[in-house]
Amino acid sequence: MSLSALLHSALVKLKGEPHNNGPDEAYQVNTSKLSARLRDVLSRTYDLGITAFGGPPVHFQIFHQRFVDGAGKLPWIDEQTYQEVFAVCQALPGPASTKMLFNIAQIRAGLIPALLVFAFWSLPVAITMYGLALGVQQIDDVLPDPVYALLSGLNAATVGIIALAAVQLARKAITDKLTRLLVLFGGGAGLCYNALWYFPVLIIIAGVVTVLWDRWVRGLIGRFVQKRKAKKNPVEPTPHVESGLRDAESASVVSKNTNTDGPQLRPRVGHSTSEDIELVHRRPDDTGTPAVEDTDEISRPSTPTPRPSPHSISGHGIPVKIGITLIILFFAVFTALMVLRGSLRAPPLLFALFNNMFLAGTIIFGGGPVVIPLLREYVVEPGWVSSRDFLLGLAIIQAMPGPNFNFAVYLGALATLSGTTNHSVATTLPGAILAFIGIFTPGLFLSVGFQSIWRALRKRPEVVSVLRGVNAAAVGFVFTAVYRLWEIGYLTKESARGSSLGREPWWLLVASSTFTAVEWFGVPPPAAILGGGVAGIDKAKRWKKWEIWLQFPYPHLPKSSQSSPMSLTALVHSVLRKLKGDDDGVPKEAYQVNTASLGARLWDVSSRTYDLGFIGFGGPPVHFQIFHRRFVDGMGKTPWIDEQTYQELFAISQALPGPGSTKMLFNIAQIRAGIIPATVVFLLWSLPAALAMFGLSLGVQRINNVLPDPVYALLSGLNASTVGLIALAAVQLARKAITDKLTRLLVVFGACAGLCYNALWYFPVLIVIAGTITVLWDCWLRAWIGKLKRKRSNTQSTTPEPLVESGLAGENVQSTEGNQGGPHRRHAAGRNSTSEIELVDRNDTSKTEEASINQDATTARPQPPARPSNNSISGHGIPVKFGILLIILFFAIFTALMLVRGLLRTPPLLLAIFNNMFLAGTIIFGGGPVVIPLLREYVVEPGWVSPRDFLLGLAIIQAMPGPNFNFAVYLGALAATSASPTRSAGASFIGAMLAFIGIFVPGLWISVGFQSVWRALRKRQEVVSILRGVNAAAVGFVFTAVYRLWEIGYLTKEASRGVSLAQEPWWLVISTLTFTAVEWFDVPPPVAILTGGIAGLGWWGAVGR
Repeated sequence: MSLSALLHSALVKLKGEPHNNGPDEAYQVNTSKLSARLRDVLSRTYDLGITAFGGPPVHFQIFHQRFVDGAGKLPWIDEQTYQEVFAVCQALPGPASTKMLFNIAQIRAGLIPALLVFAFWSLPVAITMYGLALGVQQIDDVLPDPVYALLSGLNAATVGIIALAAVQLARKAITDKLTRLLVLFGGGAGLCYNALWYFPVLIIIAGVVTVLWDRWVRGLIGRFVQKRKAKKNPVEPTPHVESGLRDAESASVVSKNTNTDGPQLRPRVGHSTSEDIELVHRRPDDTGTPAVEDTDEISRPSTPTPRPSPHSISGHGIPVKIGITLIILFFAVFTALMVLRGSLRAPPLLFALFNNMFLAGTIIFGGGPVVIPLLREYVVEPGWVSSRDFLLGLAIIQAMPGPNFNFAVYLGALATLSGTTNHSVATTLPGAILAFIGIFTPGLFLSVGFQSIWRALRKRPEVVSVLRGVNAAAVGFVFTAVYRLWEIGYLTKESARGSSLGREPWWLLVASSTFTAVEWFGVPPPAAILGGGVAGIDKAKRWKKWEIWLQFPYPHLPKSSQSSPMSLTALVHSVLRKLKGDDDGVPKEAYQVNTASLGARLWDVSSRTYDLGFIGFGGPPVHFQIFHRRFVDGMGKTPWIDEQTYQELFAISQALPGPGSTKMLFNIAQIRAGIIPATVVFLLWSLPAALAMFGLSLGVQRINNVLPDPVYALLSGLNASTVGLIALAAVQLARKAITDKLTRLLVVFGACAGLCYNALWYFPVLIVIAGTITVLWDCWLRAWIGKLKRKRSNTQSTTPEPLVESGLAGENVQSTEGNQGGPHRRHAAGRNSTSEIELVDRNDTSKTEEASINQDATTARPQPPARPSNNSISGHGIPVKFGILLIILFFAIFTALMLVRGLLRTPPLLLAIFNNMFLAGTIIFGGGPVVIPLLREYVVEPGWVSPRDFLLGLAIIQAMPGPNFNFAVYLGALAATSASPTRSAGASFIGAMLAFIGIFVPGLWISVGFQSVWRALRKRQEVVSILRGVNAAAVGFVFTAVYRLWEIGYLTKEASRGVSLAQEPWWLVISTLTFTAVEWFDVPPPVAILTGGIAGLGWWGAVGR
């Protein structure tokens, strides 16, 4: 920092010596005299105690950027040393980030400089918390509303920062599928239980698993696989297995050219930035081409155990004997204190306080999830601190920089006030000092002693393996910390103990904005934390009148699952092809329109889509991914459309009313084979679930008002797994929609704006805004800013830079060879596996991408506006005049129906049902967030369907494949029998059919008419720019869908309308497992959905009863 450089320079001048604080090369121990070493460490650490917000997860990232990457200065330690110190700190009790910083400073400069660093790190907030303790007695029991809003905003921003740190740490810890599983194990297990002994046990399990795997199991499996392969192909070489404690940024310690000696730990690590952090582990090569993820690490043959590096991390260490003596001395003191604790019936207050804090500092593993309830037990239960003062301090310490263990200073000062009216410094200061010493000393004492022993232990391969597992599990605990703080971050007068931030969408907006700002736009974390607090105050002042608008009583979106060709599908397909014989006339080349006979076209589309109505779980977000894999990637068959056509159809489907995924499939089939085959595809897609919902409507009247508990658990498990799949679909869609920082901002805009309000007109307005922004930017602002920058610099060429992200397609909107015309349509869509989709936006031209990322977000060098492709997407289109006639005819019918709706006071029931469904199908933009409350208004308010039946059908439709607009079939069947005591099946069928036609026809009708107009519109570059923005905002709506379903996914007898899944950590475990299983382990989405339901039943059997 500039202030750091200024202070450094001043210190050097005062001493009268040149800049000789330490070695001039990276990764060197400072062996200068004491004053130089003190100056060296202070110049790099003095500001951490006042700028390191966010708790341990963020602290670890700050330390990595400052001491491993260097942050523009010489690095102190390499990546391997960092990872080893991190794992050791997690394996020892006490404050992890404080031990981490202390150990790094000790390695660099010695024990005395490390103690000074610790003082600068901990004392600023310790003094602040002591001051708070002095004034807390004068604070009212109930704080002003702006204070609660400020603290909630700070907590929300902190959640975003910790989530980012979790992603970055996971990127470093995940070196193979075993460590990926251990990260998931640590996060999932950490959610399910919380006790003093629990986190050490999890750490031990993770270490034992990696040792067993590296030393025995992997070799056993490797030999077994080699024997099997030797029988099939004796000369086939055996692939190599990635393993070892590898550097996170290069993602591999295995050399690609020399892989005979097994994985090696790198002694030197290149400098990496947070821009390159991603969840998916990839092995990059030296050419910049996208890395390919290993697909079967666990089943590959044996490789040698990870070898320790010859690097020594001892630095300014101490002899082994002294280290062992320190450890023995510590446990002797600990034993003596515990004996006194048990012997004295009424120990002095200060002694009891020190004893409790020393015990807490000795037995705390896992940080915050354990220390908070433990400290509460040690100071609130004895009556030393009131619950109100404890919770107030807890809320404030979350927003403070430095170590959270400074909370003990606040508690120690308050504890000395119990039983006395003397609030002087002389009374409180001893308690604060004793608490500070008691909570911090055990961890630092053990850390110093263990450093000497570690020099010998780290030479053993088993220890390296243990640390690999400990590191992975510890990173999982960071994801647990995200959930913990999320669940207590929202503070109000009514819930001063804290409640879920998910109760108020504004806090999710703050958290996601913080994540985005720090990760992709380089905003410093302290500024982002402060921005969260300002956002909280702003909400308290200006959003009070909007509170009624921000409630979502009828949230939203359907079940999630992704589809991949099933073995049964392949079997049926093969049998049908043999029965049919030849399929002459069907194009064999990719991206060709099928102009064969009608029978051949019907066969062509049916053979590729007949199963979608049965396996298309997950609602529109997942449906779009299924369509991409099947019709763009091809999945081993001939692709129908290319990437740009897909992106254009996606944007059009979002911009028109009606069911988005249904229109998308219909349009793809129409382009491929014509309108009659497209209609057949629509029926194959929609009828299976429609018939199932009709059957449900016939039996729902015989169901009791309250369902059995296992049914609620089953539905909650299905909803939880759906959330995981929709989240995965959102990530994958974002990967394609984000082509530059403007579209990244529009994705965030769509997601956040979709959270804050919900109305019929709202989503179309958001889409219009996004399209307008991209038009203004592509056609005017970008060129204007480019000219302005060139005038100011007078050094850049006037020729626009090629190969900067732009255009509509998400991956390769530009040719890497010819770029004069802006983005061009790809004629050969890449076969990207969904398992390789990652959170971080990367194009095939990765070097250009890296350069563009370093540019300012929206002031990138001026580029030619995106030009439309010359390829035609019309396929089996219809003439423009006929298309316009269809659109006019539709609006004429719509107007007539609305006139009848307004003129007839008591229209016939069936006409009213059809009218309401036709109106809903015409005015619905945005899918689930709008259609659910609208349908409720149209069928529950008139008394046609009871609230119980509506909610039961809503829960069931979430678990059904196909379009979620089939919910209208269920409602229409119930509504048609509402006035009939006999409830005949005939009346139900008529009502269901009218509802089916009414809800689907408007969107498909307008879509067919618009296809013809689109052939002319898409030739204009303004339209391409509009669709780029519409596409990005629509992807943002998918992230909104994740939140909506999350907030209503947990069903119980008491809350049949649905409550937040966050109320039970097990549902978060299911969501995470589903995401991981589908994304990284290729589990078919239907299987993941079914497993979620079974896991829900398992939860009911274990604890739900």
